[in-house]
Amino acid sequence: RWFRLVDENQNRWDVAIAAAEYRILQDDLIPILIDWENKCSLAHKLNKDSHNKEYHENIALLCVQLMVIMTCPQTLTDQSTARQVAVYSELKKRQLEYKRNILLTERGKVLKAIVRLASKVIKIDKLDRTPRDNVVLRLIINLFRNVVAIEPGELNITKKKQISTKGINSIDTLPA
Repeated sequence: RWFRLVDENQNRWDVAIAAAEYRILQDDLIPILIDWENKCSLAHKLNKDSHNKEYHENIALLCVQLMVIMTCPQTLTDQSTARQVAVYSELKKRQLEYKRNILLTERGKVLKAIVRLASKVIKIDKLDRTPRDNVVLRLIINLFRNVVAIEPGELNITKKKQISTKGINSIDTLPA
């Protein structure tokens, strides 16, 4: 609600910045999805239905819904406020971190969890799908679209110190 109420309706990115500062995606949403994926995978291997399967699946879907909002492309326009201009580069850096975490955490388990949510719906014949099933698919497609759209541009989030080189033909890059 806060994303929509503050960030979208009031044309501010305060909630997005707060969520990034408190590492909601990395410390909360991703661990929930990984835990859900681990339980589903184990239940599948043991040919057992997990306890409260629908409840846990709904929690996973809510995590995906928040991830869609957090990975939404941020753009500056002529109507952008001074505050938006000031936090734009920070949000772009955080979205790069989101992309890296979604794709690489525990060798892609977050992605596996998202695909597991989608595959359940995809298995249903198109004519037999409920409106909720279609919403789930649209949500997952939007997340994939958002993650793919996150581009580094001129931003760099590596933890290593950047070394400036003069070019590939520079004598500094040759071994001694």
